[in-house]
Amino acid sequence: MMMYFFVLFCFVLFVCIFFMDKCISSYHKRKKRVENVCLYFQKSDVEFIEEKTFFHLILSASGSFLFRLKLFNESYIDRISKNKSSKNRYFDYNFFVGLKILLFILFLFLSVFICYYFNINGFYKCILFFLFGCVGFFIPDFVLSKKRQHHLVQVDLGMADALDLLLVCAEAGLAMEAALECVATETIKLNRDISEEFRITLDEMRVGNDRVKILEDLGRRTGSEAMQRLSVALVQTFETGSSLASVLRVLVSELREDSLTKFEEKAARLSVILTFPMILFLLPCMFIVIAGPALLNVLGVLRN
Repeated sequence: MMMYFFVLFCFVLFVCIFFMDKCISSYHKRKKRVENVCLYFQKSDVEFIEEKTFFHLILSASGSFLFRLKLFNESYIDRISKNKSSKNRYFDYNFFVGLKILLFILFLFLSVFICYYFNINGFYKCILFFLFGCVGFFIPDFVLSKKRQHHLVQVDLGMADALDLLLVCAEAGLAMEAALECVATETIKLNRDISEEFRITLDEMRVGNDRVKILEDLGRRTGSEAMQRLSVALVQTFETGSSLASVLRVLVSELREDSLTKFEEKAARLSVILTFPMILFLLPCMFIVIAGPALLNVLGVLRN
């Protein structure tokens, strides 16, 4: 058993040493190119690149190697793209795949240790290997989907304040792009997720030409109903040339009515939801208080 551990450790160490020089040199080359671009546009490179650790570089190189071997098809990459948050625009797919493989190996090591410690053999050993391998391989996907759900919840929570601020900017006479930039700047401390969504749209509008498609992507990216309504309203304003303030005023009133309707639905379900705790906790206490003395009197009479 120890021989197997030693051989596997040597193999992992050899892979790390093999990719170490290559990934570090390629990272420094990319960083140099980004620094030159930042100098050209007179911007700080903090907005474009962040310092990566050695662990991150090794996992990124391992994931890139697996992609070149075509072990993961394009449909899997599309599924990862749908699960990741929109604010992770610089999502490192290579690091994600490398992390999956690393957790897969670590959980297999853990299963081997459990089998060796508890003396598990035969069919149960294979089942334990399979279960631990699946858990280690799919943990990053589960965490990524949970982060996306949290991102969507934060976007829904911040839409009311963002639309109110966008309406104020439109009524003040600002254009669409200036109003979106103002909302993205002012809401960064209040709700970073909604600010990042507007920031992505602004960056795409500055680079691309098809603004209708960019505004449609604003609602398609998150799938939120409020964001899709805002996307349709902005597209309508852009295509028809109607007043942005009037369109946003109608949209804000509709979203407030929808929010009030949702609160009324929750209030109507509250009585049904409270029925089960009342039956479980209150009724036994009431039976004890009401029927307890009578039951004690009956027991006393029977005892005499």
